[in-house]
Amino acid sequence: MRIFLHSILFILCGLHLSAQDNKKIQLIRADVIEYDAGMVKAQRLLGRVIFEHQGSRMYCDSAYLYEESNRFESFGNVRITDKKDLTIRGKRLDYDADERKAEIFEEITLRDGEMTLTTDYIEYQLDDRMASYFGGGKIVSSANRNVLTSSMGHYFADSKIMHFKDTVELRNPQYTMYTDTLHYHSLSEQAYFLGPTIIDSDENRIYCENGWYDTVNDKARFGENAHIWSNEQQLLGDSLYYDRNAGYGEAFGDVLIIDTLNQLQISGQYGKHLEEQDMSFVTDGALMEQFFEADTLLLHADTLQMTADTLEKRKITAFYGVQIFKTDLQGVCDSLVYTEADSLIRMYEQPFLWSEENQISGERIDLKTYEGTIESMYTENMAFIISQVDSIHYNQIKGRTLTGYFKENELDRVVIEGNGECIYYAVEEVPEEDASDSTYVPKQRIIGVNVGACSSMVIGIEDRTISRVKFITKPDNAFYPLDKISQEALILKDFTWNGDQRPLDRSALIQ
Repeated sequence: MRIFLHSILFILCGLHLSAQDNKKIQLIRADVIEYDAGMVKAQRLLGRVIFEHQGSRMYCDSAYLYEESNRFESFGNVRITDKKDLTIRGKRLDYDADERKAEIFEEITLRDGEMTLTTDYIEYQLDDRMASYFGGGKIVSSANRNVLTSSMGHYFADSKIMHFKDTVELRNPQYTMYTDTLHYHSLSEQAYFLGPTIIDSDENRIYCENGWYDTVNDKARFGENAHIWSNEQQLLGDSLYYDRNAGYGEAFGDVLIIDTLNQLQISGQYGKHLEEQDMSFVTDGALMEQFFEADTLLLHADTLQMTADTLEKRKITAFYGVQIFKTDLQGVCDSLVYTEADSLIRMYEQPFLWSEENQISGERIDLKTYEGTIESMYTENMAFIISQVDSIHYNQIKGRTLTGYFKENELDRVVIEGNGECIYYAVEEVPEEDASDSTYVPKQRIIGVNVGACSSMVIGIEDRTISRVKFITKPDNAFYPLDKISQEALILKDFTWNGDQRPLDRSALIQ
């Protein structure tokens, strides 16, 4: 008789609710219905309870239905199904039909396609189809095994967009992302980060303060203080583009590549890095700085390229408008190659090099270096060393090939082989009355000029001037007072003085 009465009450209740405005909660079924006529005025529902409200269904083991306030509280195996694409499960559900708001508590799972959210509290707005959590949540994507956790988040079921805030962590088999604010589209699986972000992987570490990441195709754009660490190299820029699968990165605006292994950095306005080829280049005002214990070598060009050989030795190539500055060495040329394996700097196309007072030029100049110092130099075809004596007179050494040897970074000895010619001036100091002044610099005057020719010769340099010349074979040498030789005879063929192109400081390179 009791079971029959409960069934009649359930049928009558269902008929009554179905006739009401659809803004009211509809009770679809319950095994047992009990009415509490006290102050609460609630129906107590037991066993396989089902509610429906404006197209959404809610299930539970038991519930209290408050008809006057148009809400209910439900317990045990609670579940919401909304438009057949979203299901929320938990232990307890409070639903306010007038606000179309559901609150789900304890051991919650929200499933939508291949995405699953787990948390202990969700507030779900059925009109907007927006689920929010505030006490920590975890999202798992079965499509690409992404696992995302955050302190709080919002999920928009219609657009499949998620907003996450505070201690956001996105884990993928290839990388882990940490950020403060993240927007994630579960259909395209693209992540948009709006605060300080770190992405760690076996290959590199990435930092930025905004950008996006395509987690399916592993492509990304990073903005504001973007920074990539890869092995001993770092790449920085105003913004970076990165394709993880292709191992390809681009940098835009205030680009900086730092090589901690080789103690150098390269800056410019645009850069590119290819991980597989271990190659980077920077262009648009590129500047390399090589740091040594006592000095820094600056190399400026339109484009600088850095690669590695099979032994991981660096090769740096500079193109167009090359300038070199070091306190004891300066140079210009059209292109340059530096190879770490043999510590050689090769200057091509109208190269000029200055060491103290000496200008060196030729078809090509090779410099042998060691730990920031120059050991030797080699140039061929119209090889020249020139130093200025006064405004119109120049010491000159010329030959087919020229080899220079340095001592403590100063040119010490020069060997000429093939068609050797030289012009060098004999000078003497001019005494002055104020020679006792601490700032006194002795003046010199030319007393004559040595003009010589020999197939091979060795020139000694002391105190930055020619001190001796040794003619090896068939010398032709003569000393002339200046008034006994024409000005034309004092300039060797193909002589070029290029002192106005000499970089005198750092600012001259980057102007």
